[in-house]
Amino acid sequence: MPTENDTIRLLLLQDSQNEAERLASLFRNAGHATRSQRADSPESLQEALQQPWDLLIAAPHNERLELRAALDAIHAQGIDLPCLQLVDNPSAVLAALQRGADDGIPRSADTHLLLAARRELRSLRARRAARQAERALEEAEKRCQLLLDSSVNAIAYVHDGMHIHVNPAYAELFGYADGDDVACLPVIDLIESEADSELRDLLKNHQQRDGQTELRGHGRRADGSRFAARLLLSAARFEGEPCLQLIVHAGSDNAELEERLREASSLDPVTGLYNRTHLLDLLERQCAAAQGGSLALLRIDHYAQLLGDIGLADIDQLRAACAALLRERLGAETPLGRIADDTFAALLPDPAQAEALLGALLAQAAGNLFEVGARSVQLTLSIGVAPLERGDAQVAQRVLQRAHRCCEQVGDGNGIKLFNPAEELAAAASRGDRQAILQQALDGNAFELLFQPVVSLHGGAHEHYQASLQLRDAAGAVLPLAELLAAAGDGPLPLRVERWLLLQAMRQLAARRERAAQTRLFVDLGAASLLDGELCNWLGKALGAARLPGSTLILQFDEAEAGRHLKQLRQLAEGLAALGCGLALSGFGRHANALGSLPHLPVAFVRLAPELLDGLDEEARRAALGELIAGLRSQHKHIVAPGIDSAGMLTSLWQTGIHYVQGPYLQAPGPRMDYDFEAGQA
Repeated sequence: MPTENDTIRLLLLQDSQNEAERLASLFRNAGHATRSQRADSPESLQEALQQPWDLLIAAPHNERLELRAALDAIHAQGIDLPCLQLVDNPSAVLAALQRGADDGIPRSADTHLLLAARRELRSLRARRAARQAERALEEAEKRCQLLLDSSVNAIAYVHDGMHIHVNPAYAELFGYADGDDVACLPVIDLIESEADSELRDLLKNHQQRDGQTELRGHGRRADGSRFAARLLLSAARFEGEPCLQLIVHAGSDNAELEERLREASSLDPVTGLYNRTHLLDLLERQCAAAQGGSLALLRIDHYAQLLGDIGLADIDQLRAACAALLRERLGAETPLGRIADDTFAALLPDPAQAEALLGALLAQAAGNLFEVGARSVQLTLSIGVAPLERGDAQVAQRVLQRAHRCCEQVGDGNGIKLFNPAEELAAAASRGDRQAILQQALDGNAFELLFQPVVSLHGGAHEHYQASLQLRDAAGAVLPLAELLAAAGDGPLPLRVERWLLLQAMRQLAARRERAAQTRLFVDLGAASLLDGELCNWLGKALGAARLPGSTLILQFDEAEAGRHLKQLRQLAEGLAALGCGLALSGFGRHANALGSLPHLPVAFVRLAPELLDGLDEEARRAALGELIAGLRSQHKHIVAPGIDSAGMLTSLWQTGIHYVQGPYLQAPGPRMDYDFEAGQA
């Protein structure tokens, strides 16, 4: 199954080779390893389907291969392949869905396409994982049935006090020739417990019990004879239904022997330390219990060379001698185990003392001579240490991997490397991990805060700016912040980035208002803030700390995002109104019914989608824009036109009724709020 970082295999239903190459480049530029192939006919599609694909992207129209026919061919082969169709205008999305596409995307909306592709690929991975899990479950059930049938233990599954399945050993123990003879017999007909009431309670309420319960009693064979029995009862599932698993041991078992066997099963026979399975189980339990501490991996340096020098027969003596040294230095109370041929692991309770303790161990190991057979051997250790974190088995594995990487980073050996989160983050960021890039930028305050003036065409007392963020890589190239935030998904990072933007913007706004008291800021935010139920409480405290009135801030959300979360937008609008803050929509007018949905969106400012302002030399586009502006003015909205890049464009918009303009012709985004509004309005 492909993972998040695997190559994306794109099948492109396109007549145009140039458009196919553009789409492939779009995904590569977004940071995805991409392999693509174009299909423009039924024959080329059949040839392409001989290989596996992750996503089908179709053009709005194809001369020789329409989407419906392509999907029929794909489904006929039983292939699970999500499909996105590019459309010429938003009104064609419904037709794309009716043709069988999973979504319709306007052909110019590249960011929308990338986000939709990410969603479909995530869904595809989930479906593939589910199918793989189902196959694994079927195979596991078959193996379990084989193990159950071949087990020497007498095992039965019980529901409502009745046997529903028994293995051959159970039937034989009770004197029946076949397991079917026992099916549907009540358990109490075959077993008498010394704690009869407890047995009956377990048979009725086994789902409310955790763990395993042990009872003593007697079994009754088919011929009427009785035998002493030890009963082990635990909750289970059989053929998908909850039930009770019953294991019956005949005779009186030696409890002391069982305890010794259990202990022996957790030990490494060579060193007497815990084995890998038990040590990792202890690691998981300590992480789950949030007991703190750290994990140290201790690896014998140059193990392959030592093995070649002293031979396979004597290497176990060296391991045992090294284990004895570790036990002596780390203490009998420290959980210590051997988890690989050359590697030991220790769970240390006090991270603050770990480096000093392990440093003394390192020095003693390097100065010690180990007697192995007829030879004296000297060895050194590489030690990697990572702190424990609270969490499940996946967290425990992450701790183990960190300690392993630290161990690898010791280099020539005879050293200690402690896990450094900052180094780990920097390494992940250098590998292109998008969440690591964002986290590193937050930790290092690497974001650039930019301001661009929003100028009134009709004058006014207020100065407006739009605040936004920019992020550069080590070479100074601007990174696609919107894509980075989208890649971070539903985690905490997007909200932290937006809170950082708000705090820094308010700090600079407070300083600016000491000179220009009427300055207000538009601040672009995303779904993370829109869905954050605590935003208004947090914002109220931040405004108070900055000594800013709420009216100085206008929070701006994308129209599509606001439409998807209308309930949350209304709740946010109520909270912002109580603070005195404004609310704005950006990217307005991309879909046909934008004006019809606007009454449901409680906003005062509307920022038009930049593409609506392209081609204003065409009469039809000017008329459409004029109609949209008239509709907005009738609803008493303040209209902002972005992307003004020429005097001609500004002139075209002057008489349209737009209230504010913004763009590089007036001033490009910069680090300071220094636009001369009086000169601009003059």
